[in-house]
Amino acid sequence: MTKYLSQKLTFFSFWLIVVVVLLHSVSMDTNSSELTFFKYLEYLLSLQLAQIAVPCFFMISGYLFFIKLKKDEVWTLNDYGLKLKKRVNTLLVPYILWCFIWFGIIYLLQTLPVTKTFFNQPLYSLSTKEFIYNLIVYPLNYPFWFLRELMLYVIITPIIYILIRKFNLLIFFLLIGFSVINESLFTLGGIKVFHVYPLLFYTIVCYLSIRQINIEKRLKVQIVLIALVLWLILNNIIIYFDYYQPHKFLPAQLTFITNLLGCMAMWFGYDFLSKYLNNHYNFYKYSFFIFAFHGIPIVFLKKIIEKLDVDSALYNFILYLFTFIFISILSIIVGVLVEKVVPRTYNVLTGKR
Repeated sequence: MTKYLSQKLTFFSFWLIVVVVLLHSVSMDTNSSELTFFKYLEYLLSLQLAQIAVPCFFMISGYLFFIKLKKDEVWTLNDYGLKLKKRVNTLLVPYILWCFIWFGIIYLLQTLPVTKTFFNQPLYSLSTKEFIYNLIVYPLNYPFWFLRELMLYVIITPIIYILIRKFNLLIFFLLIGFSVINESLFTLGGIKVFHVYPLLFYTIVCYLSIRQINIEKRLKVQIVLIALVLWLILNNIIIYFDYYQPHKFLPAQLTFITNLLGCMAMWFGYDFLSKYLNNHYNFYKYSFFIFAFHGIPIVFLKKIIEKLDVDSALYNFILYLFTFIFISILSIIVGVLVEKVVPRTYNVLTGKR
């Protein structure tokens, strides 16, 4: 990996996490037919533009899996074993620890008179199956669905590698075709497994990495601008149909194309702005901690804001921005404190990132 690509990945890893916080800060009523100016801004920022964060992360993860593969080199089971061992530390261990930490914190809060009113159903009243689901399958720390899904992709990556080597681009047409039928490849015990669109983004960059296609190559500024404009236009089309033509059929594949254009515009747009951007901020290293920490505090803060019962579109929008900024800063502060007080624990919680 070149220094430039490393800096680019560091930049995106942090700011995409910040975008995820923006996505989760949304508080508007999406079922309301009335679309005011401030609701439109909130919808556009959090529920449309911010959506590219997830596919971008899947793409980065897929590319890094094969980044050391040399041209015409055959990827072996030994290579896979080394990758799998590393991802036990970077994905599985943090996933389990954070799931238990947040489950334990919420379980405790539900026993305290001051905070138990924030919850509809106490964890101690759940059945064994529901208990396990909330603990590890669909964790209370809801952003971790990404890690759960990514770990599944890591498991089947050898299959993806074989399919790409054998069938080349055909695998993408198969996945796109399947997306018309179902949103996931399987459903086991009511659990949707291998969501098609995230898997498609992951597979796209696995292909680029395996085929040694240079993602550091700069595109012409005109192409990047066209992708950016189309991304913005398509996002507004989706918003229009969501609010004013909900009965009209809008292909789900349009969202995939929209997000793909957004990822492309952001990734290659960086090349024209990199000289104006600082890639050496110390807080960039807290990106994973922000991801792991921000979800539950956002839920609590939004519950507190709901109790204010604000009936002003402008004030609600200000509170939405406040939630985003406050939780982002709080996550970094807590990350700094945890790293300073218990550095070894911090390293384990963040997969030594």
